[in-house]
Amino acid sequence: MEHARAQDLAQLNDLLHSGEHKVVVINFELTSDEFFNLVSYWGDRGAKVKKRMADF
Repeated sequence: MEHARAQDLAQLNDLLHSGEHKVVVINFELTSDEFFNLVSYWGDRGAKVKKRMADF
Protein backbone atom coordinates (compact mmCIF):
# COMPACT_ATOMS: atom_id res chain seq x y z
CA MET A 1 0.00 0.00 0.00
CA GLU A 2 1.36 3.42 -0.92
CA HIS A 3 1.80 6.10 1.69
CA ALA A 4 -0.77 8.80 2.38
CA ARG A 5 -0.03 12.52 2.49
CA ALA A 6 -1.81 14.61 5.09
CA GLN A 7 -2.58 18.21 4.08
CA ASP A 8 -3.50 19.45 7.57
CA LEU A 9 -3.51 18.36 11.21
CA ALA A 10 -7.11 17.10 11.16
CA GLN A 11 -6.45 14.92 8.10
CA LEU A 12 -3.22 13.62 9.66
CA ASN A 13 -5.07 12.52 12.80
CA ASP A 14 -7.87 10.94 10.72
CA LEU A 15 -5.37 8.97 8.62
CA LEU A 16 -3.47 7.78 11.69
CA HIS A 17 -6.69 6.85 13.53
CA SER A 18 -7.93 4.84 10.54
CA GLY A 19 -4.95 2.49 10.65
CA GLU A 20 -5.28 1.97 6.89
CA HIS A 21 -1.85 3.36 6.00
CA LYS A 22 1.51 2.08 7.12
CA VAL A 23 3.12 5.45 6.28
CA VAL A 24 1.54 8.90 6.57
CA VAL A 25 3.65 11.84 5.34
CA ILE A 26 3.20 15.24 7.00
CA ASN A 27 2.79 17.47 3.95
CA PHE A 28 2.20 20.81 5.71
CA GLU A 29 3.89 23.19 8.13
CA LEU A 30 3.62 22.46 11.85
CA THR A 31 4.60 24.65 14.76
CA SER A 32 7.11 23.07 17.14
CA ASP A 33 4.36 22.75 19.79
CA GLU A 34 2.05 20.96 17.33
CA PHE A 35 4.88 18.65 16.28
CA PHE A 36 5.87 17.65 19.81
CA ASN A 37 2.24 17.18 20.90
CA LEU A 38 1.68 15.01 17.84
CA VAL A 39 4.80 12.92 18.48
CA SER A 40 3.95 12.54 22.15
CA TYR A 41 0.35 11.46 21.50
CA TRP A 42 1.05 9.06 18.64
CA GLY A 43 4.33 7.81 20.08
CA ASP A 44 2.44 6.57 23.14
CA ARG A 45 0.27 4.57 20.72
CA GLY A 46 3.20 2.94 18.93
CA ALA A 47 3.63 5.28 15.96
CA LYS A 48 7.13 6.17 14.81
CA VAL A 49 8.14 9.52 13.36
CA LYS A 50 10.96 9.46 10.83
CA LYS A 51 12.47 12.17 8.70
CA ARG A 52 12.63 11.22 5.04
CA MET A 53 14.52 13.78 2.98
CA ALA A 54 12.71 17.06 3.75
CA ASP A 55 9.52 15.41 5.07
CA PHE A 56 8.52 13.70 8.31
